[in-house]
Amino acid sequence: MMIVVIGLLGALLVGVSVLYLWWTYVRVLALRQDIYDKRDELFDVALKLGRLDDPAYRRTRDVLNVMAMSAKHISPYFMMSVARSSRRFSSGRPVSADPRMDREIEIALRWLSERILRYLLKECVSGWLIGELVGAGSVQEEGMPAVTRACSALWPVDRLPSDPRDPERDLLCAA
Repeated sequence: MMIVVIGLLGALLVGVSVLYLWWTYVRVLALRQDIYDKRDELFDVALKLGRLDDPAYRRTRDVLNVMAMSAKHISPYFMMSVARSSRRFSSGRPVSADPRMDREIEIALRWLSERILRYLLKECVSGWLIGELVGAGSVQEEGMPAVTRACSALWPVDRLPSDPRDPERDLLCAA
């Protein structure tokens, strides 16, 4: 009887481990796809408005690309590292000369902050633990400015953090 119980517990542990590994893979794919979808929406708006060469649009697109490429590294530690560096690098959010494009950029940046916060708090085990220990409501209210600050820290980056020539690469991609 004891061997059967140990066998069942072992099988349960293996099953939960496989399920967790699968979940971590799927959640990253879902986050990437959501970011790419938002980037494509922003492209459609920029194309419609004739603002594809707008520096604000290009920087926003670059940040969306960086966040999508860095999706597997996004964790509370990653966001804290980027937020800490934001004082050094941040020059504010990009502003377009066209108010319609500027509004769309603002919507995209707000969406990105909310999506990453949802990813951190609801789709990561560490977020579940933080939510249980501190309280999900207060974490969400206090977390949004930190996530927004962390995302906006990437604005002034002219090269993607994955560029090996970029001296800030390790700081921005720390996991």
